[in-house]
This record gives sequence, structure tokens and C-alpha cells, in this order.
Amino acid sequence: MTEIIIVTLRFLFALILGVATVVTVIMIGPFWLIFWIWKQLTEKKSRR
Repeated sequence: MTEIIIVTLRFLFALILGVATVVTVIMIGPFWLIFWIWKQLTEKKSRR
């Protein structure tokens, strides 16, 4: 009985961790994209 509880807790922890990672990537992704584009634009301006 205790083993089943431990396995369930591990599964839930892994699931929460996975969901949190996905949510973080979805939230931070666009910001990184905007930052990268802005960086590319500023680099092009400084070359001129």
C-alpha cells in the first residue's frame, strides 16, 4: 500500500513539474523571440 502511494506521488510530482516547464516555456518563449529579434535589429544598426 505504501509503495502505491509513493509511486502515485512521484507520478504527480513529475506531472506537475512537466506542466510547469511547458507553461514556463510558453510564457517565456515569445519574450525570448522578441529579445532575439531586437538584438538582431540593434546589431544591424551598429554595423552601419
